[in-house]
Amino acid sequence: MSLSVFDEKMGWRQTWADSNGSYWHLVGSTLPDRSLVFATPGRVDAERVYRRMVVSDVEHDRFSWRWESSSDGGRWQERWAIEYSRRT
Repeated sequence: MSLSVFDEKMGWRQTWADSNGSYWHLVGSTLPDRSLVFATPGRVDAERVYRRMVVSDVEHDRFSWRWESSSDGGRWQERWAIEYSRRT
C-alpha cells in the first residue's frame, strides 16, 4: 500500500508499506524525460542500499513502474518492473 502527496513547497512525498513489514519514506522529483522518481533520502534496510521507484511512459491508460536499488546512488539496478494499464 502506498500514499503519494504533492506539496507546493516540499514537492512529492510517498509512504509505502507491505505485508512483509517493509516501510519506506520516499521523496519524489521529476526527471527531464517527465518520469517521476520516488527515492529514499539515504541508504536503507539491512542491505544498506539506496532504493527508488520510477514511474515513466505515462499515458492516459497506461504507465511503467520500476523498483530499483543502488549501492552508490548513481548506478541503478532494476529489481522489479510492472506495466500497468487501465481496465476496459
